[in-house]
Amino acid sequence: MEQRKPESLDQTWIIDLDGTIVKHRTNIDLDKWIEQYGAEESWKQEEILDGVSQFFDNLSAHDKIVFMTAREERHREHTCNMLKNFGIPYSDIIFSANAGPRIIMNDIKPKERCGLDYDLKTAYAVNLRRNEGLKNVPLSFV
Repeated sequence: MEQRKPESLDQTWIIDLDGTIVKHRTNIDLDKWIEQYGAEESWKQEEILDGVSQFFDNLSAHDKIVFMTAREERHREHTCNMLKNFGIPYSDIIFSANAGPRIIMNDIKPKERCGLDYDLKTAYAVNLRRNEGLKNVPLSFV
């Protein structure tokens, strides 16, 4: 019988922007900045939170980062400029998400498929206090 190769255990991070990686702002705040400075310069008003740069610097290069934000689509250019200039990598951004709870559902990976001696939970939630940053977030949940 052929032995199965374990599936990839690389992680996918789904991360909010405001209050998580940068100081919380509203869509109205962003509109004012863009009007005053233009989307090319407005990102300079953003404040990166404690531990954010170090967190992203220490993630595996194989991990995928998806931002999910209540920022409106009209703030895409401003937001992408901000992430680029802060050196924060990402694969995708979902704009206009509801500001209420975000629920992630996934199946439990059987130990036979993941090469571990236990079944692997594949959905986690990390609730952070607003504007406290990422300094205490673990880099792996495997």
